[in-house]
Amino acid sequence: MSEKGSPHFVVPDSIEPVLGWKGWTLTGMCRLRSPSFVTAWIPGSPLKADCGQAVPCQETPGKRCRCGIYIAGSAYRAAGYGYILGKVYGWGKTVVHETGWRVEHAYPSELFVPATLLDSGALFRELQEYGVPVTALDDWDFRILTTPTATEAEWVLERMKKWTGKKR
Repeated sequence: MSEKGSPHFVVPDSIEPVLGWKGWTLTGMCRLRSPSFVTAWIPGSPLKADCGQAVPCQETPGKRCRCGIYIAGSAYRAAGYGYILGKVYGWGKTVVHETGWRVEHAYPSELFVPATLLDSGALFRELQEYGVPVTALDDWDFRILTTPTATEAEWVLERMKKWTGKKR
């Protein structure tokens, strides 16, 4: 108890989890794998961020570091990072970015897989171990899911103008 009789505790940065998108590849054992790191996402166990810097952040993700689990704000932004897409919950320490978040903990809430990968059924069974819905998408559905919104298209055009120095 503090001096005034109230319990001492730290309120987390984010009480409600964020719901965003992530792209994954697969490990040889059919586990989800973040494309930038070799860390496998274990079924039933939330992933915890770790700072891989020589002098690690005291809190992960650090505001002045690039560590943390990246979650995109849309399927369009996540699509370039893996051939399996999914909605993912992120919670704990959260750093907000223009296109999504970096979070301390994350776990998938739904997976979207190209139908051609699920033909044998073995991968479907492996992905069901995550305990979340697994949906097969044909090429057309996948393109619709990953089409940018008008706002995202404007954002991309603005970035291209800045990068190239061209005006439209």
